[in-house]
Amino acid sequence: MTNWSGKLIRSCPQSFLEAIFPYPSKLGVSGKDKIASHLENWDNSFNAYDSLSNLFSQDYNEYIKLDEQKNPIKDLFRSSQKSFNRTLTTNDLLFWNTNYTLQRLDKLTMAHGLEARVPFLDHRIVELFVGNRTNYNLKGFKQKQILREYLRRNTKLNAKIINQKKQAFFLPPEDSFSNRDYQIWLKDIISEQSLRELPFLNTKNILRLRDKKDISLVESKKIISFAMYIIWNQEFNKFSRGMNEKN
Repeated sequence: MTNWSGKLIRSCPQSFLEAIFPYPSKLGVSGKDKIASHLENWDNSFNAYDSLSNLFSQDYNEYIKLDEQKNPIKDLFRSSQKSFNRTLTTNDLLFWNTNYTLQRLDKLTMAHGLEARVPFLDHRIVELFVGNRTNYNLKGFKQKQILREYLRRNTKLNAKIINQKKQAFFLPPEDSFSNRDYQIWLKDIISEQSLRELPFLNTKNILRLRDKKDISLVESKKIISFAMYIIWNQEFNKFSRGMNEKN
């Protein structure tokens, strides 16, 4: 599967892939390369996962002048004796949920005096899905079979709603790049001066990416990630200086 499927994607006209791309965004050449790389690495579970989930899996050295650090996710995939799907589930619980989703959920809600609840992370549900019977929640390409069956038996929802495809919460960030105010903000944040303060980043290539006119989904996410990191770095340094002055 790996060789011919990856080659098939690379040989497809870009216009065809854009037409069938299921999101309201532009796949772009970089997105095409990521899908092809995912298929070509199908026999290596971590590389297959990394090629899709990591924004910089294919061009890390183009933007970041550091050796790649020890990767705990790679260690998980290498040491896991579980199936690919169960390893993904474990990875989400250990890294994605704790370091990203739940952390942001807590900060956003508590900032407004709210205390969020996550009923699908009840320990009994988690234990069920990391157990030996994980695969029975999948039926072909249809996910969430247990939830769908529960809704079918215990609610009056119609079959169309119960069987509909999973919908991603999707915000196409590249739509903002045509906005003049957004461009001014972006150039103020990702400036030559701010990048000089981060010598491990490749200033020339990042500025070239920032000023690119026709960008894809992957490229827009890269730009946003650099902007967010620069803002975090500035706020962290401001906080550190304030603490030092108090002491």
